[in-house]
Amino acid sequence: MGPKLCDPSVKQYSGYLNITDDKCLFFWFFESRTSPEDAPLVMWLNGGPRCSSSTGLLFELGPCNIADGGTNTTFNPHSWSTHANVIFLDQPINVRYLY
Repeated sequence: MGPKLCDPSVKQYSGYLNITDDKCLFFWFFESRTSPEDAPLVMWLNGGPRCSSSTGLLFELGPCNIADGGTNTTFNPHSWSTHANVIFLDQPINVRYLY
């Protein structure tokens, strides 16, 4: 069972992709809200010391937006995941949730 961030109607998966034995990338995947089996796949990459993929996920095109002064999330009706399967992938290694 995956996480249920702000839109429990879609399947979500998060975790780490093992690149080597000691290097992993963090990802969060959201199925499309409409016809996930026919929807295209979009990969969103943010990276660097002060910018992870959670910027796109929670402030730009993801299925939720930050609400209540950072204590909650709210449904984003303009999310790219309305018509596409979207994977948010952090990179490069050794920033944010990566190791």
